[in-house]
Amino acid sequence: VLLWEINSIGGFGNSIPSVLIAFFQSVAVIAYLATVSYQLTLILLPIFLIVSLINFYTLPKFKKLENTASQVRFKLHGTLDILGKGFKELVVNQTHAKKYVDEIITRKSEELAKVTVKNFFLRESIGKSLDAFVLVGFGVILLLSLTVFKFNQLQLIEYLALILFIRPSINKVAN
Repeated sequence: VLLWEINSIGGFGNSIPSVLIAFFQSVAVIAYLATVSYQLTLILLPIFLIVSLINFYTLPKFKKLENTASQVRFKLHGTLDILGKGFKELVVNQTHAKKYVDEIITRKSEELAKVTVKNFFLRESIGKSLDAFVLVGFGVILLLSLTVFKFNQLQLIEYLALILFIRPSINKVAN
């Protein structure tokens, strides 16, 4: 159980440099995008702002689910620790062993599985929804650049290439 939390903390510590790099990279590319077309950049910024706000507001839900999973993991570990200490008793008393495994260990394992699946489903569904929202936003930018702002082909290629370049960095910062 402790190893799980240590790995989570270690993963957070390892992500700090890459998030900082992604943040500064995003700021630099957005500044350059503004020089290419300030109109499209003003359309692009709300898209990224909405994605960031959605991530910000869903973060407490993920934290709550992770805390619940941590507590369930701790209880399951305690149950398995007791199982190890009372193994001789359970070998001798088969009916008690079956009851212990079926009622206590199975229930806690299923509870952990439910919390883990719920957390995974929530993360994936929000992540995919945000990806779809960003792609629709990019489509709107593409349509506006061709119809309203009358970009030439080289400007459009440069702008879209920069957007595609910046997207992973902004996702990393937003997440």
